[in-house]
Amino acid sequence: MKKTLLILILFSELVLAQNNDTTFVQVHDHVDMTWYGHYKEWGVFPAGETFRKVLMHLDLGCASTGCSDWNYPIHIFLRHKNGLLDSNLNELIEDFELGRVIAPYGGYMNPQSSAYGTNGYDENWSHRYIYDVTDFQHLLKDSIEIDAFYVGWASGYSISISFEFIHGVPARTPISVRNVYKNGSANYEYLNSNDFEINQMPSTKLSTSQNASNFKLQFVPTGNGQAGEFMPNISYLVNVNNNNVGGDVIWKDDCGFNAVWPQAGTWIFERANWCPGESVPIFNHELTPYITAGDSVSIDINFSSFNPNGIASYSCAVHFFEFNEPNFVLDAEVVDIISPSLKDQYSRLNPICSNPVIKIRNSGAQELTSLTIKYGVEGGTMQSYEWNGSLLFMEEEDVSLGEIIFNGTSNKFNVIVSNPNSQEDEYYDNNLMSSYFEEVPVYENTFVVNLKTNNYGFQNYWEILDNNKEQVFVKDNFSNNTIYNDTISLDSGCYSFNLYDSGGDGLDFWYWDAIGQSDGSGYIRLRRHNSNSIFKTFNEDFGSKIIHSFRTVNQNASEVLGCTNNTVSMITTDNYGGGWGWSFGYDASWTITDINDSTNIFSSSSVYTEDDTEENISDNGVESYDLCLLDGCYEVVTTNQFTSFDQNLIWEFAGVSNNVNVNSYVAIGSASCPVLGCTDFEATNYNSDATDDDGSCNYPLEENPCDIIPSGLFVNNVIHDRVIFNWSTPYSLPSYYMIRYRPVGTSTWTVVSAGSQNDVPFAGTSRTRYFMQPGTTYQWNIRARVVDENGATVCQSPWSASHHYTTLPACANLTDLSVNTEANLVYFNASNPSGEWDIWQAKGKIREVGSNNYRYLATTLDSYTNQIKYNFTPSTDYEWHTKAWCMGNVDEEGNSDSQYHSGWGEFSAFTTQDPCDKLPVNLSTQVIVQSISNILTMSWDTPLSGQPHHYFLELNNETSGQTWQWNNIPGSSNIRSKYNITAGVYSWRIRGVCGENGTSWATPFTSYEHYTLGGDRFGNDSHSNSQLTNISVYPNPSRGEFKISFKLKSRQDVYLCITNYLGETMFTEELKDQKGQYNKTIDLGNKASGIYMLNITTNNQNIKQKIVIN
Repeated sequence: MKKTLLILILFSELVLAQNNDTTFVQVHDHVDMTWYGHYKEWGVFPAGETFRKVLMHLDLGCASTGCSDWNYPIHIFLRHKNGLLDSNLNELIEDFELGRVIAPYGGYMNPQSSAYGTNGYDENWSHRYIYDVTDFQHLLKDSIEIDAFYVGWASGYSISISFEFIHGVPARTPISVRNVYKNGSANYEYLNSNDFEINQMPSTKLSTSQNASNFKLQFVPTGNGQAGEFMPNISYLVNVNNNNVGGDVIWKDDCGFNAVWPQAGTWIFERANWCPGESVPIFNHELTPYITAGDSVSIDINFSSFNPNGIASYSCAVHFFEFNEPNFVLDAEVVDIISPSLKDQYSRLNPICSNPVIKIRNSGAQELTSLTIKYGVEGGTMQSYEWNGSLLFMEEEDVSLGEIIFNGTSNKFNVIVSNPNSQEDEYYDNNLMSSYFEEVPVYENTFVVNLKTNNYGFQNYWEILDNNKEQVFVKDNFSNNTIYNDTISLDSGCYSFNLYDSGGDGLDFWYWDAIGQSDGSGYIRLRRHNSNSIFKTFNEDFGSKIIHSFRTVNQNASEVLGCTNNTVSMITTDNYGGGWGWSFGYDASWTITDINDSTNIFSSSSVYTEDDTEENISDNGVESYDLCLLDGCYEVVTTNQFTSFDQNLIWEFAGVSNNVNVNSYVAIGSASCPVLGCTDFEATNYNSDATDDDGSCNYPLEENPCDIIPSGLFVNNVIHDRVIFNWSTPYSLPSYYMIRYRPVGTSTWTVVSAGSQNDVPFAGTSRTRYFMQPGTTYQWNIRARVVDENGATVCQSPWSASHHYTTLPACANLTDLSVNTEANLVYFNASNPSGEWDIWQAKGKIREVGSNNYRYLATTLDSYTNQIKYNFTPSTDYEWHTKAWCMGNVDEEGNSDSQYHSGWGEFSAFTTQDPCDKLPVNLSTQVIVQSISNILTMSWDTPLSGQPHHYFLELNNETSGQTWQWNNIPGSSNIRSKYNITAGVYSWRIRGVCGENGTSWATPFTSYEHYTLGGDRFGNDSHSNSQLTNISVYPNPSRGEFKISFKLKSRQDVYLCITNYLGETMFTEELKDQKGQYNKTIDLGNKASGIYMLNITTNNQNIKQKIVIN
């Protein structure tokens, strides 16, 4: 049943949706990341297939509690089991970083933040980040764990991760990927240049595959700490085999044009290769010209020198890729459509009405110098663009195309590339790409650009470009804190309005006010030339620039916007008699807002100034402005600086009239507005017509809580030491409750409180209490208490009637603890406690006597019997004890309470055995050649220390590759024969085993004994193919010091190399013209425990052997 269930679970995770030639795999699905940690999910990926492209989609949103106020890094790791074992025989896992994003400052999306809900954000915000992970596709197969590492100390963000597998042939097929330095993405502290080069990122050597043809280095750095995050102009340089292959500056200078904008933090400031709310840029370096396949490669990443003033560090992922040779000689690829596009990352460049931008790549081995690009809207005219340039293999370029004709039948843009270098493209599948888009707004051809500068007007200029990107209007040289109104008249066509701020902080950035260096406040709007009403507003906190595309037509705006029947006047009247008008005389103002999307339709305070107000005021102080509005509900909000004159200032809008400082909803056209009022039917002023509660509800006087004795008493979730007290909610709430309990038959009460002891009413109805005595019947009751703001008691209710409950008996522990020991392995045994106990889970803890470092036994059902643990130290004193979980307080699904358990029991001591020393000696080989059957007989002498329990023998036919093993030869035996052997080179070795089962308590293997059938003994036959004989590594395993020996029959050049599981070189030696016996003692005692690989290469042989260091 368990095996069947496991299969069902795995298939349920295989969320694959076929979309023509694309497969989708969902891994994380709206996972809340509420605190620092690793959020891991398993995905089941397609196996046995190569894909043209693999994309990772990372959707970031707010956690269920809202977004964090702070920007935190999020690393996405692929967790790869590399098949190697650590010193505890656990399979090693390598982390490879697939992508890194820095979360935005989320105050605008955080319900707990004072800035929540402003700037068009709320907790429903989300943003998609896309990463090309094609080069990791050989690892994204079958069941893989994906880790979202949230480096944040506040809640939080929600993350969804899915993978898009596009079927086809990639530009090159990946073979392997390795971490050059630390695992995954790690922190590298920068103290000074010399320390960084020696201790953080020293030159390192990696081996390469003889089957590889292409090589790439991927480098992903981000600066951290005040001295690292904000240190500009720090660059890196990659050196490969003493060749400088390229580098870049670790700096992002365009944070002010962030796709997530604005943010409730210092989002505009430039940083060390990152911006809040953006993906971290990835640097790729092609290394193929500098590497010879099969040779080792030296890699060194050098940082420019600087002296940090404070803490500086860099979080870096460094990956080394190996590939097969390019799959195509001549292949051009469309990588992406930047505009027109609906992708989040390109939102500030879209929508457009001209000059599409695409990204192309040379995916063929031959240099790409020319290309035909056809593009257009689906169902419309396809246009052509001839590109010329120079792109080497895997190089990319953004290409801006010409004018586009929007005469298609849908909002789908298509682009196709062809004729690379005036020849036929070898691979068609990556030539075509499509994107969906939204249309640009349409405006009247005459309008007003309304700009108010802040204290730094000289930092701004704006321009209007036509569809050929030529300036038709430009305005600069602005004064500070000045309003500009420029009337623009354009021909019908496509244009782009662009506003620039050289300071990168827009027209109004909160930070300068917060630190007492105010830059003032400005704004930018587009107004109708005939009514001066606003038809387009821009957020003042825009960073470095605004790009806004639009079309113009020669007709009235009302016809363009579809609001012919909703021309509405806003009229303000000053009845005082002076004829001043609202704004000029009283500094009164008004705004009209669309309540559906909170759009500010009109704001009088941004229209009138003392310089121009008199022109808009009639003789009797009446001001009138015509607005053109769509059907909808609008809120009129009015204010007056001099409140004593409120009765003199009247406003009228669409038939609704009120005094200043009285706000109203007004319905326009066929729309209706919410009805405000009290919506609580228990209130005395409940309004059945109200649709939106306005907070005006009144309630009858409440009853004194002290007159209400708590009722509805009961307990639940009772175990041996815990109970939860419960009661009903009273009509009138007290400040808190007092609960008392005592064992039946005793006179002393224990009193606890429920709720904070202050004057805030407490609505809770339960209280959890620990420290109960097992198997005891208790009496309990409760009273309500009211206190004042100082905590002094005002009144309290009488005690309620008493109730009773009985705790569960103490959970029994396991009994009869015993062990069977070997040198490195221990069998642990324990029994169920006697009686009716139903134990559903148990744990064990083991430690070396005198130590507090524990190892744990498994915890599944029945796991407390016959458990085996490895990797103990021989001849060492240990102790262990257990804890058991009993069935009790079972829920509706049959699950027992996880806190109903015994304590840790008394320790039980044991000592591991001495290392096995029964190594066979005097190995010899004899072969009997017969006409019917050849017999190879292997013999040895009994160890000097006596017979082992049994022997383990391994025989290899080095000619055919066959291996035979005998794993349970009795310790009394001294011979073993193999029948029916054929001519060839044979080698065998043997070890003594002291334990009854397996080889966990055993000696190392002896050195190989060799024999050649069909000639003389191996090592004396001048005609033998093998020139390298009698290879031995002893002891193996070792604590780091071991001896390597072998014999060479003829003169050879020999290269020895020892590497760790990452391929990093630990020892090398090169022997020239070597012959005869070789012996060398190696000391790797300062290296980490684990498995290492010895490689011995001669002129005609390559021998590999594992070395284990404990």
